[in-house]
Amino acid sequence: MKILIVSYYFAPQNKIAAVRTTKIAKYLKRIGHEVEIICSTVNDSYVDPILVGDIELIGPNNIYRISDHLLLRSINRRLHKNVSHSSTPSKSLQGKSSGKTAKKRVAKLFPNSASVYLEIINSILWYRKAKSITNRLDIDSYDVILSSYGPLASPLLAHYIKIKSKRAKWISDYRDPIVQDIYHGLIRIYYKIKQYQFLRCSDASICVSEGMKKYLRRFDKDAAIFVITNGYDPEDARWCKKNSLPMQSENKLIFSYCGALYQGKRDLSPLFCALSNLTGKNLINLGNIVLYYAGNEYQLLYDMAKNYGVEGILVDCGKVARDVSLTITYNSDIALIASWNDNSAQGVLTGKLFEILMLSKMVAAFISGNKANSELKRIIENVNAGYAYEEANPDQQQLERVVVNAYKTKMKGINPIVVYNDEEVKKYDYSIIVGQLSKIIGQIGK
Repeated sequence: MKILIVSYYFAPQNKIAAVRTTKIAKYLKRIGHEVEIICSTVNDSYVDPILVGDIELIGPNNIYRISDHLLLRSINRRLHKNVSHSSTPSKSLQGKSSGKTAKKRVAKLFPNSASVYLEIINSILWYRKAKSITNRLDIDSYDVILSSYGPLASPLLAHYIKIKSKRAKWISDYRDPIVQDIYHGLIRIYYKIKQYQFLRCSDASICVSEGMKKYLRRFDKDAAIFVITNGYDPEDARWCKKNSLPMQSENKLIFSYCGALYQGKRDLSPLFCALSNLTGKNLINLGNIVLYYAGNEYQLLYDMAKNYGVEGILVDCGKVARDVSLTITYNSDIALIASWNDNSAQGVLTGKLFEILMLSKMVAAFISGNKANSELKRIIENVNAGYAYEEANPDQQQLERVVVNAYKTKMKGINPIVVYNDEEVKKYDYSIIVGQLSKIIGQIGK
């Protein structure tokens, strides 16, 4: 079949969001489908070298790139550095306790952070530019359109093509929910309307977890929704370089965390608390522990650790390309991941989890929120990948036992290991996952 993928993020952008759609395109083509892509231009200062190789397999001539508005791109980049995406209105828009009426009125009129408004403006402008590209394509030649949210630009364009085309079926993909806690007021209402509209107009929807599927059912209980998880590409493992970083030369228990912290919604505080307690009991020596962090929120991680007096273990690697991220993970003893599971969002599965499973590393997961028995925890337990700590059902003593056992093992000169359930891990191989997606494409394409 001929498939048009509409995804704002795509190779070789150095974004975890670009991995899913790139791997889907790669393996759909390998199965035998004809694949073309509409995506945005590469805006990062550097690219993901792993995804560069995937472009050659997909075919660069099959990719149509649309640029953002330059001014909006510059402003948005600055805002992402300086403004928190919190669940409360932007501080710059809130009225002070002194009660300045004008500021309070502005806060009521514009209850979202500035970056939220810029995001939706950028989506609409990008969508309008992309429409001109589609007008030059033979829309009726496509059997299936596959869009990947977010941002909103991708499903907006796919919806337009679906209406314009005489025959194409639409599969709408959700890496994240459209309606998020950071949206308030009219913006939140608008996104709710769009979520309902996309579910109703698409021929099928796919999402990354059972929790996400349950969430989408709130908007349309009759929609055809399938779970197509994130996964790993075993061909990416060749990019890892053992001992290429100074970390392995140290006789230390090495933790690693690569990725976003979402302004603290992903919280590693329980780990720092455990390290502080174990130090106080003289069961570990902090001088023999290090945590390598790769991402943009080091200060936030530093503040978490400082609350427990263990900030000295941190090493800031900054933002890195994915090959370096994989290498950091590969050379660590325990790979950390963090997520959340609460009433508003369940089934939040970070794509980093599956890269860690590819590398067969010991996992320590930290899941905030008021809902226990998360999907993330179940996957870790089914794979036998390590330990998952949940805020909704905390067991600090068990966490400390896990840490001290790993510490004692490493101090003997032995790397802590876990024995994976290989059959469970194989479920998340992208060649398997895309095979499942291909069956869905075949069903709706009849």
